[in-house]
Amino acid sequence: MPFPFVYRVPRSIPDETLVALRMKMVQITTDLMKCKKEWVGPDFFRSALNDPTNPDEGCGTVLIKLETGLFDGRPDDDPQVQEVLKALTDAVWKAFGGKYEVEASVASWHPGWKFLRAPGQFDCRMPGCGGILSGETFPMQTGCHSYSPCRACTACGRVHSYDGDLMFGRAGHSPFLRDGEIELVLEPVDLASGKQYRTTSQLFIETGEDCKYDNLPKGKLLIFEHMDEETFCFTSSEEVGVGYRLHRGDVNFIEPI
Repeated sequence: MPFPFVYRVPRSIPDETLVALRMKMVQITTDLMKCKKEWVGPDFFRSALNDPTNPDEGCGTVLIKLETGLFDGRPDDDPQVQEVLKALTDAVWKAFGGKYEVEASVASWHPGWKFLRAPGQFDCRMPGCGGILSGETFPMQTGCHSYSPCRACTACGRVHSYDGDLMFGRAGHSPFLRDGEIELVLEPVDLASGKQYRTTSQLFIETGEDCKYDNLPKGKLLIFEHMDEETFCFTSSEEVGVGYRLHRGDVNFIEPI
């Protein structure tokens, strides 16, 4: 039976976060180890002291130890073991806001069964990539005279913000860092007429045919109708007769429901 135990949980992490994380860890273990949910017993052990504030006080690493006999006899580089440890590490890392180093291992400290994720190490948000963002930042022009610190995926080169969000050019292009240079790629847009979408960020967009503008809040529900020259025409899912025109750069901030 698998028992994923999380040690050195920071005192600042609320119980609500741990309750949700427990359910997430049960699901991960069940799916990847092909066992029943009632077999899985996660638990959490809080630190007795506050987070270290300097090297003299040691590290702030969160430790996951997976107690199980289901991996007995597996080789050092068994892919299922690594997949389970990585998934558990990622779940804890994300639940704790990416602020702490997280290390996972199988009990008895098998030399090949461990996974480590550093603080601030964000995942690439490009669908299907699976890479991580570089810890090194670089300036990218985001205005006429302004620059913002960015990170690039170490696998595909897709550029993200310092906080790990996807970056886009003014005209909706996706920037990639390739051979030290920024390359802008205009990716295809595939929207289905009559399908419902949701905004993932606040947008300042054109409404209706009278060229007025309005703020669309994050989480606004929209229905795609059709293309009109260079704009994407939507109607509100919540207000009858209200229409919105989104430009190519705006549709990067909607997602299907």
